[in-house]
Amino acid sequence: MNRVVHRWKSFWDGKTVPLHTRDADDHYLRLSQELRILFDDSQPERVLEIGCGNGALYRHLGFDDATTYKGVDFSQSMLERFKERHPEAALISAGGHAYHDDQQYDLIFSNGVVQYFDPAMLAEHFRHAAAMLAPNGKFICASVPWKCLRHRHRRGQFHRKRLSFVRSLASYLRSVWRDSMGEWFEWRDFERLARQHGLTAKFYGSLHYPYRFHAVMSRESADESSRKAA
Repeated sequence: MNRVVHRWKSFWDGKTVPLHTRDADDHYLRLSQELRILFDDSQPERVLEIGCGNGALYRHLGFDDATTYKGVDFSQSMLERFKERHPEAALISAGGHAYHDDQQYDLIFSNGVVQYFDPAMLAEHFRHAAAMLAPNGKFICASVPWKCLRHRHRRGQFHRKRLSFVRSLASYLRSVWRDSMGEWFEWRDFERLARQHGLTAKFYGSLHYPYRFHAVMSRESADESSRKAA
């Protein structure tokens, strides 16, 4: 097993709650509202969520009865909690970066997940997602830690209460040794991978976490390509 996968699988084994700022229903409602803006208020027929966790967001995302939803996560304890909440959901225990099947999806998305991928794993995720993406579909990596803001985050500049110098220094030193946030990326990393797989990418800042961004990938239509060529 890849050492990065082993590290995070060990970390999440046995956990039933994601490590968000607040584990409260109103918090998940606000997060889902931001995600639905990225979905462009469309009602996709086939949805694949990578890193679906315990399903806390699922009921707020607004998928109707006509939507075929599949959730993937490598934490069995999280999936068990999800199944308790939503027994009708199709859930698969697998590593998100390596997951692929022979289906095509109108929406493939993750939220706060790709930070647990190293660059090679992110490239693999892009390869599989591009192969599964329907012609007019969207591939979204939401809430990605923004590398250029990493040190400001570690200094406590985005905390509601500013950290003391000692706590800020301790946080910074811990991140140098092993960052609990995982990987931090630049939007150019996503733009490059998108281009490799014939996708276009757009980027948006996070409304809830100013040190994160959202990457939204889609296929260029023939009309868009010809307009650019002209």
